[in-house]
Amino acid sequence: MTSTDLSDQDLFRALGILVVNFAALEESLHDAIWLTAAPKSNMKVINVLTAGLPFRTLVEKFGALCKEVPGVRVPSADVTAFCSRLNELNQRRNEYIHSAWTFRDPGQAPARFKRTAKAKDGFSLNVTPAPITEILGLARELLEAERKLWEIAP
Repeated sequence: MTSTDLSDQDLFRALGILVVNFAALEESLHDAIWLTAAPKSNMKVINVLTAGLPFRTLVEKFGALCKEVPGVRVPSADVTAFCSRLNELNQRRNEYIHSAWTFRDPGQAPARFKRTAKAKDGFSLNVTPAPITEILGLARELLEAERKLWEIAP
């Protein structure tokens, strides 16, 4: 298939939405850390400290801050569950973004594939069907997580 086929374009659009929604969530985490850490402080300092941090680290820092500062709107257990949810969403997103793609028969979902080679197991080529509706569903879940973030941060 060529990149002009409808299924290709649908996949590219869905992956693009996923990337944009994840970036919005990641940027909101930076802002939530700033607001949680010191809402009256110089935002530049917090930006310097969080710039370039991996998503998982941002999640850990946000979760830790929520346990240490007043003003968090939900119980500590809810923050812990939310941070676990963010890490799970990130893992699912990584599976789509860090895979290669193949198109099978027309009308079938595209498939993502990933090569692995480990001393214990040897080589493996994991091919997994990836319906576009699943990718768009994950993109929606990222937006929902971003909204939930603002229900937690002070």
